[in-house]
Amino acid sequence: MFSQVSSLLSNFFVAAYALINFCVFHVSLTKSPSWRPKFKYYNMWASLAGCLLCIIVMFFMDWKTALATYIIIIILCYAINKNKPDANWGSSTQSQTFLSALKGVHSLTKMEDHIKNFRPKVLSSILNSI
Repeated sequence: MFSQVSSLLSNFFVAAYALINFCVFHVSLTKSPSWRPKFKYYNMWASLAGCLLCIIVMFFMDWKTALATYIIIIILCYAINKNKPDANWGSSTQSQTFLSALKGVHSLTKMEDHIKNFRPKVLSSILNSI
């Protein structure tokens, strides 16, 4: 009984480290202007490797409690997304959406017009004038 509880608590700590490493990786991937790491030897791929290693360690400790931890984390994420708390933290997913839209607009400027798929490109003409 106590070993299952201690294993579950250990898995939650390792899951927290995995989520922090993934958040650092995702913010670095989206090139958010607010993310300026000061560590001299920082590498975003080391963060992703740390996340994957934490996940592997969770399953090495005890695969049953690792699955229970994942189920609890998924339930918590679902509850948070459903309740939509009134907090505007400027998440990295918003940064990813902005980056994807910006890349899409830039790809439109490189595409040649064709009579079958022509549409007026107001945004790309504004970007070209800037």
